[in-house]
Amino acid sequence: MEDKRTAIALFICIAVIYVYTEMFIKPLSQNQQPPIEQTSPAPVAQINQAPITGATDRPAMPESATTSSSAAALQHPSIAQIDASAATKIASPKVQITITHLGARIRSYKLVDFKANLGKEDLLDLVSHIDGAPLPGGAFVSTLNDDHVVYTLKETSAGAHVADGTYEIPPAGELSLTFTGTLPNGPAITKTYKFGPQPYLFSITIDLAQEVSGTSHLWIEWPLYLSKEQSGSRINPGGYVLFDANNKINHVAMKDVEVTPRDYGANKWVSLSDKYFMASVIPAYTGPGNTRIGREGDIYYSLLAGETQRAEFSLYVGPKESTLLTAAGHNLDRNIDLGWFAPISYPLLAAIHFFYGLFNNYGLAIILLTLLVKLLFLPLTKASFESMRKMQDLQPEMAALRERIKDATQLNKEVVELYRKRGVNPLGGCLPVMIQLPVFLGLYNALMYAIELRHAHFALWINDLSDREALQLFGFPIPIMVLIMGASMYLQQLTTPQVGDPQQQRMMKMMPLIFTAMFLIFPVPAGLTLYWLVNNIISIVQQMYLRGHRKANPYVATVFASLGIFAVGYILTLL
Repeated sequence: MEDKRTAIALFICIAVIYVYTEMFIKPLSQNQQPPIEQTSPAPVAQINQAPITGATDRPAMPESATTSSSAAALQHPSIAQIDASAATKIASPKVQITITHLGARIRSYKLVDFKANLGKEDLLDLVSHIDGAPLPGGAFVSTLNDDHVVYTLKETSAGAHVADGTYEIPPAGELSLTFTGTLPNGPAITKTYKFGPQPYLFSITIDLAQEVSGTSHLWIEWPLYLSKEQSGSRINPGGYVLFDANNKINHVAMKDVEVTPRDYGANKWVSLSDKYFMASVIPAYTGPGNTRIGREGDIYYSLLAGETQRAEFSLYVGPKESTLLTAAGHNLDRNIDLGWFAPISYPLLAAIHFFYGLFNNYGLAIILLTLLVKLLFLPLTKASFESMRKMQDLQPEMAALRERIKDATQLNKEVVELYRKRGVNPLGGCLPVMIQLPVFLGLYNALMYAIELRHAHFALWINDLSDREALQLFGFPIPIMVLIMGASMYLQQLTTPQVGDPQQQRMMKMMPLIFTAMFLIFPVPAGLTLYWLVNNIISIVQQMYLRGHRKANPYVATVFASLGIFAVGYILTLL
């Protein structure tokens, strides 16, 4: 029976390590590479920032389309004389967009409410430039593309307001911009952008004056440039999210994208998504084979199909905020993947928002939520502690049994009888932990993917709760909070009743060292480290109180300890 209890304890440890591995070590097939941040990785459609490695011609398109810039250039001998600087600018309280007339594509898409880098004033641009790389919004049909088509802004919506050469999106109205051009050796093409009052949501409609023989679909492209550094990011991984015809979510990691464009069947939308931002293309046509994804060198691209002469697409390009995605419709909120414990994660996020509203600091909000959860689970903590203390009291007798009885079967029988006589449940220390595990994982995911923590300052040197924490000392980054967390885990081990044989106890005492090493080797957002540290400190206080006051009310000690921990956190925010 003792072996079973030890096995369960080991299982819990392995489960925690497995969850940690899934969250941090394995590249998530869900988050960027598309919208990555410009801190070191570039954001969402961050398509051009450094020279491209590899060829600049995209792989062959479906229906034998050649989609290569060089092919289009050959059909346009005067391409060198094209003025690529001509562009139309659009602005709203949330976005600043630049559409280049060369290809009528999105050259810049800046988010007014988000900075590219912590401490800098440059806005986060979800599209960036690399010479020779394609821009989002390209049109393809058969062997033709509009890479080098010079469009003209022919029409705007009635009453469109222009200020300082920039079209403004009306707060409660719509802005429509129609660009016209001619495909090389092909028909006239019209590309219409429509922007409405809903932030980050707009549409692109592509029309051909006549059908192109030998083709069945008109395609739109959304490309992404992703450096090797970005593709290896563990703290902010990314990938494609596909919402298929059966309303099922599928993920494609960037490492799994093939050089030859692959047919991903029929999808209602396809998103490039990282932890915090996304670029989602929603086609009106949802027939078979409407999605292709491929790459060339460091350029990744998705292709969505429309009808033969007309292709209509809605797009959401912006932050992964649940309320915004829900308002945008199309089930876009399913881009936010909080795992199996999402029903728990969302209420916990709501609590964080509530506490933030009280103190205007997400670090304090995390501290308050952690303390509240520990207070609610105090009865289970107490039951677990009492069970482990009873087990500890039995250790001398257990040792005597092991010394006296060498037969394993007989030893197990004697151990079971001893448990029965003393009224000890060997699983009593594990079951409360298992019950709390879903809440722990729900809070873990909530903190891991909450966009509110991006560039959120807590106190002292901790100025971004979404990034790793480190204090610069003599030019070296020292993860002070992680080291304190490791020390707190070791102290928590000392305050926990020791059960099992000496070898098992030594193994358990290694866990603080193992977890600290994992936090150091594999970057963890500071918000998660803060949660774990506060959780450890309040656990230590509870265990020390339960150890020394068997009949006293542990709620009193927990409340006073919580007030003290929060007070320390609040004082730190004032320094």
